[in-house]
Amino acid sequence: MPPTYCYRVKIAYKGTSFHGWQALSAQGKPEPYKTVQGSLREVLLRIAKYQDCSVIGTSRTDAGVHATGQIGKLILPVEIDASKLLLGMNSLLPPSIRLMECCRCPASFNPKTARTRKEYEYHFSVGPVANPLWNDVVAHISDPLDVDKMRQAAQLFVGVHDFYNYCPSSSLTGSSVREVYVCDIAPVPSSVANETGQVYVLRVSGSGFLKYMVRFITGVLFDVGRGKVSLAQVADSLSTHREEKLSKKASAQGLVLAKIVSLDL
Repeated sequence: MPPTYCYRVKIAYKGTSFHGWQALSAQGKPEPYKTVQGSLREVLLRIAKYQDCSVIGTSRTDAGVHATGQIGKLILPVEIDASKLLLGMNSLLPPSIRLMECCRCPASFNPKTARTRKEYEYHFSVGPVANPLWNDVVAHISDPLDVDKMRQAAQLFVGVHDFYNYCPSSSLTGSSVREVYVCDIAPVPSSVANETGQVYVLRVSGSGFLKYMVRFITGVLFDVGRGKVSLAQVADSLSTHREEKLSKKASAQGLVLAKIVSLDL
């Protein structure tokens, strides 16, 4: 078997124009829709002169979701200096994807199975009019929100809970119990806000997340802020299984995979 060379990379991308992270076709085949993984693999193939290579990611983000801290592994049949690989990849990638870091890693490193701590951020603005400059990366809420009440509700998600009601039941293949370390809302510094409204960021970190989990949590918090969902209802949703959701999931545009900390390296 020919030798392979492995690289651990930190990836940032603006997910607006991508159909999520996961590639939708086999290597060398055209994709029906552009994906982040597929775009990275296409460039890596060019660099490797179309020899067999792989791109593996830690987290599969959905269509429209962004990332500043996705962690991946590149596997090539040729050895390339890590700094030159970073420069070469970034020179060929579309402007909406960038490798932020690149270093050699052991072949045993598997981003899919590595023990990690993940942090998501959901950016949203509150005001009468949405700022068009933020349209792709900040969700806008025109309804008045009780942000203090939302902060109280956010704390109910911290700890070990059953998040069955915060994912599509059809997507479950195992336990729906997850541990959330942090769930809090903070205003973005006033230099970013303007007359169109205040911008906030919801930060959620944990050991792992179910499909759409952060977006369902965000949707519930928005309805708490609107006065449509009570704190008691939020607490009850973490102890009972129901097919009907408390709220719709929030849109993808405000969600960012901000950080992945690997505990195995």
